[in-house]
Amino acid sequence: MVKKPRRFLPAVSICSLFFMALSGGAAGPRAESLAAGDTMFFRYTFPAPTIEMENGLARVRMEGILNEGRPGEPLLPLQTARLLIPAGRAVRLITVTPEGETALEGCYLVEHAEEDVPLSRPDLARPTSRNESVYGSD
Repeated sequence: MVKKPRRFLPAVSICSLFFMALSGGAAGPRAESLAAGDTMFFRYTFPAPTIEMENGLARVRMEGILNEGRPGEPLLPLQTARLLIPAGRAVRLITVTPEGETALEGCYLVEHAEEDVPLSRPDLARPTSRNESVYGSD
């Protein structure tokens, strides 16, 4: 008799908000999970953001998290969580509850993401303009 492997539904992705820095001083994000009855709880802890200034632009960093953004839009830390849902189960509700925020004093012009260029074709690199519909929307 051949045993069938357990199957899981496709992973559910949740993207963190970049300034939601939950308490904890460890490098990079940390995750904990707990199951109680029909409910699964996942807790993510993120390091506090830091700001590096370069040429008048602010670079937001969170240790252990890569910065991402669409070309011309703010380049910010982004962490994706992939949660495996057991076979036969369904997701009914996802709730994100921030437990703390880190307020950054001052006003910053955050650097924008550049258009991707293949490493084999550096000749295609061109400066990417800021998306003014984002940057001009104070």
